[in-house]
Amino acid sequence: RSIDTFMTQGNLETTDVPTDMAIEGAGFFVVSDGQRLYFTRDGAFRLDASKALTHASTGYKLQGWAADDKGEIDPSKPLGAITIPLGQKMLAKATSKMEVQGNLDASASVNTEVSIPLEAFDSLGKSHSFTLTFTKSSTTNAWDWKVSGTGVSGTPAGTITFDSNGRLPSGTSASFSFDPSTGDPNPQTVTIDLSALTQYASQSSASMVFQDGFPAGTLEDFAVDDTGLI
Repeated sequence: RSIDTFMTQGNLETTDVPTDMAIEGAGFFVVSDGQRLYFTRDGAFRLDASKALTHASTGYKLQGWAADDKGEIDPSKPLGAITIPLGQKMLAKATSKMEVQGNLDASASVNTEVSIPLEAFDSLGKSHSFTLTFTKSSTTNAWDWKVSGTGVSGTPAGTITFDSNGRLPSGTSASFSFDPSTGDPNPQTVTIDLSALTQYASQSSASMVFQDGFPAGTLEDFAVDDTGLI
């Protein structure tokens, strides 16, 4: 007698349970009993009392990679249990960092302006709008910048200079402070990472791609896309 294991693709069926998953094609789910890792094609998972995705028939926890505060995932890091804290209340967080990426047109004429809308949250979760404006300087490869908006302290401004390859030095940034009117006597300061900007002879496309603040809220629902991203 022998026991044969068949790994051929079965029929996929839709369920009404958001934690039910399936793998189409090659691959396995990785689960752990806390000491060892196991592989399974069974995608019936449930949220346990600790809000961890757990294999329904064994109680083993589904493993995966957590995203960082920018939503980026590094698969070279160790696997860990996947937790979905449904119902968890999240306190508001004041914006302290932003990131602007894209291109500033190297062929633009002197005094050409490129305006980028910025959004920042204060410690109470209120949204504030600002504008970051780049103006092409008469100096080769240089652009002047300034930030404007309600409550901005002083006149935050400066100059960035691209190298001959259209790149900025690592760590290039701008910053501004504003009065969020939250009762805090100290102004709120925001640093804008500009180091990913480029200056090529193509249409300007610069925009804010990240800021680390958010309003208060409650996690109500989640979904999993066809790549396994939650």
